[in-house]
Amino acid sequence: MSNQLIKRFFGGHPLRRMFSEFDKDLMNLMPMASSQSVGSFFSPPVDVKETDKEFIIQADVPGFNKDNIKCEIDEDRKMLKLSGEMKKEIEKKEENFLLQERISSSFMRNFDLPENADLKDVKCSLKDGQLELTIPKLQIEGKQSSKTRQIEIGE
Repeated sequence: MSNQLIKRFFGGHPLRRMFSEFDKDLMNLMPMASSQSVGSFFSPPVDVKETDKEFIIQADVPGFNKDNIKCEIDEDRKMLKLSGEMKKEIEKKEENFLLQERISSSFMRNFDLPENADLKDVKCSLKDGQLELTIPKLQIEGKQSSKTRQIEIGE
């Protein structure tokens, strides 16, 4: 995989990466509202692969299902947006006590897509806590080769 692909998917500008890391650190420092509620915002780990015909993005989202995950393509900005929110309530009643917990978890990831990504035919699947998106490549005709040649310096 080329460095250019990695830069394209993960926001190649150094300031963008810096603020992304800052946002993640800030979310981790936020205190919980009370001991009765548990909430978390996380950034799911992803793998980005490139083949001759497509890009494949795999994200680990354990505990989520297709009803609480949103995958969107912003065609104007050539951006893929992944987000999800899960809320569960657990209640146990026994003779002398009541236990009630609320658990919530959410995530959001954005990816700038390469120019040759075909946004019309993106496929998405979820199996065993792994979200997989397949983005076909456009066939660009007349593509210039990236050959290097010596340029002679004149007097």
